[in-house]
Amino acid sequence: MIRVTALTRRQLADLDIQARLTTLGRLAATELQSPFAFNERAFFRAWLAELKAGSGDFFVAVQDEKIVGLLCASSWVDDFSGAQTYAKRHWYVRPDARNTRAGVMLWDEFQQRARTRGCQRVLTSAGSSEGAERFFVRKGFEAGSRTYQKISV
Repeated sequence: MIRVTALTRRQLADLDIQARLTTLGRLAATELQSPFAFNERAFFRAWLAELKAGSGDFFVAVQDEKIVGLLCASSWVDDFSGAQTYAKRHWYVRPDARNTRAGVMLWDEFQQRARTRGCQRVLTSAGSSEGAERFFVRKGFEAGSRTYQKISV
C-alpha cells in the first residue's frame, strides 16, 4: 500500500531521509539525462529554506517504508498579477513504482495543497512526452509558455 505524506522541515533534516532522497535524486538525474549531476547539498539547503519560510511543500510517496516518489512545490504571490501561485518544481516516481498510482497520489496531494493555500494559479512543466501532455489536459491544464535553457553562458 502506498501512502503520501508532506515532510516537515525537521523530517527533511533527518540524515536517513536525506540519504534515501539522494538515491532517488540520482536515479531521476540519470533517467532524465540531466546535463547536471544531482547536488544533494544544494537541493536540501534550498528545500529546508523553503519549508522554513512556509513557501514550499515536500511530498513523498512511501511503499513498504521505501520512498518511491516525491513532488516538491513552491508558493508565491505573482509580482505581475498579484495572483497566489503554486508551482510544481520536482516530481519523480521510481520506475518500479510506476503504474501503482503513486504519481497520481502525489499529484492529488499537490492539487489539494494548492486549494488549501488559496492559489488562483497552478503552474507545472513537463518534458515533451505525449503521456505527460495527455495527463495535464485531463487535469484541466492548458499549454502555456515554453521554457528554453542554455547550459553554459
